[in-house]
Amino acid sequence: MNALILTGSPKPEGQTVQMARLLAQSLPGETRFLHAYSLQVAPCMDCGFCRTRFACPVQDEQQQVLQQLLWAQAVVVASPVYFYGVPAPLKQVFDRCQPFWCARVLRKEKPAIKKGAVLLAGGAPSHPGQFDGARQTISGWFREIGAESCGEVLFPGTDKTALSQQPILQEQIKALAQSLLK
Repeated sequence: MNALILTGSPKPEGQTVQMARLLAQSLPGETRFLHAYSLQVAPCMDCGFCRTRFACPVQDEQQQVLQQLLWAQAVVVASPVYFYGVPAPLKQVFDRCQPFWCARVLRKEKPAIKKGAVLLAGGAPSHPGQFDGARQTISGWFREIGAESCGEVLFPGTDKTALSQQPILQEQIKALAQSLLK
């Protein structure tokens, strides 16, 4: 399986990335990581270029993201949640996936169906709605890139505890990896 894990954390060794690595260890085949905070991606300018072709005229690292998304059979979003949403660098990557939307909606092209999975970490103690904004954004993005969600793992309270202290959460992440294989 070709899997792409897109992380939205500024911390290369933080809880979010640790969750992503654990999931990756449970997947066969090739797994690639893209870290939104390391990518140089300009904002979408709504120039209209992608309305007639699957391309973007802005030559930055989003070109790599688009190619990796086409390559992937499974796409995993691993992100911390900041103020109920994904961090700005990750959202900017999502926004620049407009070529997928134009292909699907304007040109009526059918995307290759991929599997999707979500790993979200929140520093605050668990509370209702904590992950809802991020979930909605990722769900919409999955729809546009042709990914069907296989599930999610939510990790609240990361300011007080570590993944290494959460055996049940670790098992949930491994089970999510297995659901991508079905």
